[in-house]
Amino acid sequence: MRGKPLRSKVLARWQLWLWFWGMMIATIPWHITGLMGQPRRVAVFDYSDPFVAPMGPLVIISVVGGAILLLSAILLITVLVRSQIGERRLEAPLRYALAVNPPRSVPASLNGFALWNTILLVLMLFAYGYPIGQFFVLKSSVPAYEVTRSSTIAAGVR
Repeated sequence: MRGKPLRSKVLARWQLWLWFWGMMIATIPWHITGLMGQPRRVAVFDYSDPFVAPMGPLVIISVVGGAILLLSAILLITVLVRSQIGERRLEAPLRYALAVNPPRSVPASLNGFALWNTILLVLMLFAYGYPIGQFFVLKSSVPAYEVTRSSTIAAGVR
């Protein structure tokens, strides 16, 4: 972006692939545990519970994916710093590809932010309006999965 070449294209490629595989390893177990019934927003899971116990190894796999993402982020910063400190600017400016069939004219409404911000606002209200409205209208406690053993519930201990 500043006219300086990448110092190491190999490191940049490693960073890209580490980010991709880290994201896959971190998020695919979340989908699997979600399909197994694991609730999303619970502070502590009791893995001695027979319902939650099979999800433990998948959580460990997602932690490994997170560590790979951290490594990739450190590598990204390394690549950027090395490129910034590295060689001088390119002699010839970067040239960008031109469209094969460039548009003749674009309507003025598509070039401003007003139309796109309005569309964004409508989509956000559509997506989040109902859940937020439920939060203010319903007079119940926050719904959550209670991770307790059935024996403690049967004994009346809470």
